[in-house]
This record gives sequence, structure tokens and C-alpha cells, in this order.
Amino acid sequence: MNYPRQCCKVKRANQVLSVEAFLAIAGENDLKSNPLEIPGYSLFKLTIIDKKGNKTITPFANIPEADVSMIKTVTDIAIEEAVKNKVDASEALTAGATSSVRFRTGQYIGKTPMEILMENPEQNKGKLLAQKDFLAKNVEKFPNNQPVMDAIDEAITLHESGSNVNVEPQKSTHIIIYEQKVKILERIKKKGDDSRCRIYNITMAYDSTKKNPFTIRIANGFAKINKTAIGAMQADMRSVVDKEESTMSLTESEFVSMVNRMNELHEAFVIVNLGPQYKKTLCGECIQKRKTKTGNATSDYCVMVNGFISRDRLCEKEEAESA
Repeated sequence: MNYPRQCCKVKRANQVLSVEAFLAIAGENDLKSNPLEIPGYSLFKLTIIDKKGNKTITPFANIPEADVSMIKTVTDIAIEEAVKNKVDASEALTAGATSSVRFRTGQYIGKTPMEILMENPEQNKGKLLAQKDFLAKNVEKFPNNQPVMDAIDEAITLHESGSNVNVEPQKSTHIIIYEQKVKILERIKKKGDDSRCRIYNITMAYDSTKKNPFTIRIANGFAKINKTAIGAMQADMRSVVDKEESTMSLTESEFVSMVNRMNELHEAFVIVNLGPQYKKTLCGECIQKRKTKTGNATSDYCVMVNGFISRDRLCEKEEAESA
């Protein structure tokens, strides 16, 4: 067991995506968080082990546990919208290839021949014909090229005949699922240079036109940190050194499985710890009431055990008598 906290892994020939769970309950590392909150230090760590280049890089990013539900919701909506668009395209087949066939690769990915032609008829007609010639050379090997070739012919014929073809504005196929601004890990300094701290950011995106529609991009580096007028830390992006960046593409199945697994662990962790954490809130209220009455927060009604507020029998007895 090399990575005991690993909850998900996706492998490629030269890349591995690893997801580790570092979940925590409020009060486990401090006494400031309210017991029923999800603390910011409860998180999932995503690492891409990338061996594509001359040097293996391992950029990582932390996703707060509290963000997982939102990621799952956005993912579900993105896939639902993509399925709806595919259904709409299928129904549009009756209107001809012009409005239903889209390029799936290259510079025109996601667009129909008619949409491309209408952008600049004089210039793009030649480009479409060149694209048709290229597709024709490989049509035996790739039979799906034929519908695109037919759509190119139909678009040009309709345009030259002056037929009115309604071209709806193209819906964007690129959706940002999750994006973090630059995060600072102040405790991790650059070796030999204490003026720079580790920084990272992560972007998850979805493009329904691609074979592996989900992409995860993680970037790391070390940067000098400035403080704003209100005391907030801000990375000086002009000072970044030792940059590492990797992008990995995932299938729908791989990405959805990863997000579902993270969400399952998040929900299970909350359920398992809800009872004990709620008990702490009752005891916290008891201390506040006792302090209001006596001015003493360390009364016999509640005690501190291992840094956590615990209820004792006297506290429970007082509640029963007041009920």
C-alpha cells in the first residue's frame, strides 16, 4: 500500500492522476472552527505524475472538501446538456447534413460547414474544399469522414444558390467545471530561497466534442508573496520560478467515477462524524450558558478532553432537570 489515502487513480502510458483524501473534522487541528463546519484543511489532493518530458514532474493541487458537491453538480449539468445537444442534432438530421454534422477535430472542431462558410464566405469556401480533399484521402480508413464531406458540398451548394439557410449561433462546447485562483502554501518554501513559497492552481474543463472530453490542468511553482493593504497574501506572478504544469485528459467514465468517489467519501465522512460533532455543539452551548451565569467557562458541567469539548453526566443531568 504505497498511498494509503489514495481513493482514485487514472493511468496513461506516461501519466498517472492520483487523488488522495485528507479529510478532517472541525476542531481536529484547532479549536476555532465551529463543530458543524467543514474546515478548510479538509481536502482532496490531486497529483499528476507526468513522465512525458525529459524530467518527471508531479504538480499537485488541493481541492477543499466543501467544493466537491459543487463539482459533482456542475459535472452532472454539463453532461446532461451535452446529451441534450446530441439529441437535438439527431432530430435535426431531417433538415439535412448542413445543420447537423459538425467537425470533430482540427481548427473547426464543434462547427458545421455552413457555420464556417457564413463567417467569411469568400475565404472559407476554399478552406472547406481543401478540408474536403483531405478527408477524401482517408475516407476508406475513416468512413465517418463521408458525412462531413457531404455536409461541405451541401453547404456550398445552398450558399451559391442563394437559399436562405438559418444558422443558429453555435453553442459553446467548452465548459469550465471547476477553477481555482492561485493558491499559496506559505509553509512550503523554495529550497535555498525562503522569500518564495509554493503556489498552485487547478482547472477542470469539459468539451463534449472530444474523445476524452474532460481535462484537468494543474500548475505549480514558487513565487514571492506580497501582502495587500488589508493583510491578504498575494502571489507576485512575475517572480514565479520552477514552474511545473501538466494537463491530463479523461473519459466521461473516468472523470465521473473520480468525482462520484470523492463525493461519496465526503458524504460518508460527514454522516459518520455528524453525531459526535453535534454533541460538541450542545456542550459548547452549555459552556456559554454556564459562563453567562457564573462567569466561569471551566465549570464542572463540561470538561475538555484531548482538546475537544466533551459532555459529562452533570451537564446531561442539568438538561434533564430543565426539560
